[in-house]
Amino acid sequence: MTLKTLEQVRMKRAYAAIDDTQGARRTTWLQAVSGFGPEIQRSGLLQALAFLHRGPTKDIADDLCKQIREHLTKLGHLPAPKRVTSFLIEVRDLDRATYMRVTREIMALSVWLKRAGQILGDDKE
Repeated sequence: MTLKTLEQVRMKRAYAAIDDTQGARRTTWLQAVSGFGPEIQRSGLLQALAFLHRGPTKDIADDLCKQIREHLTKLGHLPAPKRVTSFLIEVRDLDRATYMRVTREIMALSVWLKRAGQILGDDKE
């Protein structure tokens, strides 16, 4: 088993996420991830997630939240979901320590999501 740093894990997740998004949805996905990290810093995680679910990015919000949720589960920050629920509602109900840990991880992941979008965004359209 090869040990990976968190940065390597985040980068791998980001590149896989953009590979999973094709066609016209890719443009919307790129738009969403480019402003996601700064939106977390400005407004907090819950408002940033709510922001994803409105306006031009609402069509890809569930996909992006699912990708983020899977990343957090693999790192052990969140347990595997017992039932299908909105990621926004799930984050809303977290205890304070978990909410802060999840927020920090999503902010770090958002850097890689944006970077992967900048690098690969035009390659597959």
